[in-house]
Amino acid sequence: MSVDILRGLTIAFMILVNDPGDWAHVYAPLRHAEWNGWTPTDLVFPSFMFIMGCVIPFSLGSRIDRGVPSGELLAGIVRRSLILFGIDILLALFPHFDFANLRVLGVLTRFAVCYLICGTLFLKVRDIRVLCGIVATILVLYWVLLRFVPIPGIGMPGVDVAYLDDRNNIVAWMDRAFNDFCRKWFHFGHLYRIYRDPEGILSTFPALCTVLIGIVSGLVMKAASRNPDAPVVRRWALGGAGLFVLSFVVNAFFPFNKNIWSSSFVLLCAGIDIMALYALFILIDVRQVYRLSAAVRGFMMLSIIFGSNAIVAYCVSEFGSEILWDIHIMPQGQGIGEWVYRTVFAHWGSTELTSLFYACAYVALCFIPSFVLWKKKIVVKI
Repeated sequence: MSVDILRGLTIAFMILVNDPGDWAHVYAPLRHAEWNGWTPTDLVFPSFMFIMGCVIPFSLGSRIDRGVPSGELLAGIVRRSLILFGIDILLALFPHFDFANLRVLGVLTRFAVCYLICGTLFLKVRDIRVLCGIVATILVLYWVLLRFVPIPGIGMPGVDVAYLDDRNNIVAWMDRAFNDFCRKWFHFGHLYRIYRDPEGILSTFPALCTVLIGIVSGLVMKAASRNPDAPVVRRWALGGAGLFVLSFVVNAFFPFNKNIWSSSFVLLCAGIDIMALYALFILIDVRQVYRLSAAVRGFMMLSIIFGSNAIVAYCVSEFGSEILWDIHIMPQGQGIGEWVYRTVFAHWGSTELTSLFYACAYVALCFIPSFVLWKKKIVVKI
């Protein structure tokens, strides 16, 4: 239940920070860091990646334990990845279907690529030490790449251009090169920002580490379901705290940065997610504190309901936001969302508080489909 609760809390917070009533009035913790640094909002996407990794040992692992052929498992991994990619393309096109400015790189595309690679790797490698070694290798090589590899046409980081300049770094250069390739050969292409994309090509490699750390956590929790007092569980909890501390050490020479998914950012998010999941595991799965309080039970159930159909909640929030804000059918050319916000929530002026109230109302609205599905015992799986 702890994994389901963390997933539900994450999806609710994601909708909250993605859908304010007024982007000009948003509390600082509910904004992304512009470049280096981090805010609570920056933890949302990595937490989803981490949770996806946590679930793999339970979903794929149980099928492996039942003797399902690896070919059949691989086909399922590829199918799910293609569906995630297809949903992301549909979200990118909706509602105007402007193919010339199609953004191929996106949140669900990163999910699809990471699930394809990490799920396939899990079929062959399930040793925690080996997985941790792969993570460490990728994170070190990623730092070396950004620090010591010359940027084509720009020069050496720290010599010809500032180290980790927001436009002139190897990650941004690769994003622009990929976009130029798509425009030249396929006549479409668009980056989230003109000069880089937060879900770009090279930054997907450290994102793989976030999923792999989730897989390690899932393997530990699978063992913990049989024996909560197993030594590996305590080492996992201490490891989460260790990653959190280590992230601040690494931050001194490779700053926290979600835009490029820096190695320090991977360690920071993994440390926080592990500690949060361990706390939920002890409180909910082991000590079952929800038996002591109706309020805790209610909070727990709301989280589980939201998390049980996370992909539905995400799609409802994204498609709903496009319908409310990008289809202008209200007076003065407003979208429905803007009209509702200005008329109901910000009638006497827009502030950070009115913007937050709108976001909370939108979270509640997106909860309704998940609640209906949960009542009907329907779980939408890809």
